[in-house]
Amino acid sequence: METEILETVLKDVLDEQRSSNQLTKDLDSHMKELADKVEGFSKKLDSQKVIAPPADTNMVQAVVARGITKMQQLVEAQPKNVIKQFRLLLFPERDAWNYYRLALGRVAFWLAMILIATYSFVIGKSYFDKIATNAENDHCRKAWTNLYWSAKKSQQAKMDSVWKNSY
Repeated sequence: METEILETVLKDVLDEQRSSNQLTKDLDSHMKELADKVEGFSKKLDSQKVIAPPADTNMVQAVVARGITKMQQLVEAQPKNVIKQFRLLLFPERDAWNYYRLALGRVAFWLAMILIATYSFVIGKSYFDKIATNAENDHCRKAWTNLYWSAKKSQQAKMDSVWKNSY
């Protein structure tokens, strides 16, 4: 009795395995067919060149332009607070660092130029005064020496005393 039961069970299992094998073969054949179809579709897609017509954005641009003009009109129509201010600004409100860097840099430059020019003028004036007094003194000294050597001994003694008292 057990062998009969075992035989029937084994036959049933064998039939089920055959049917599952048949179903697996059918699935494989269907998969191959589907793969062939997909490959055909991909070849057709690769061979096709789709040229899309250019998008017409004129309508969108017109709508956006109308919206912008409406917004501008709304903003312009709103009342605005007008505050009149009369003030004298000695110091800038914004970018103070750049202002002072530029302004003081220029002031320092021009002050240095004025100092250099003034110092040059003073030195030049003193130099030219010295040249003028030397020329004048040379003229006077020459006249004094000519007078001294052409004078008599008594006059030379008087000139010596005047010369010593002049210092």
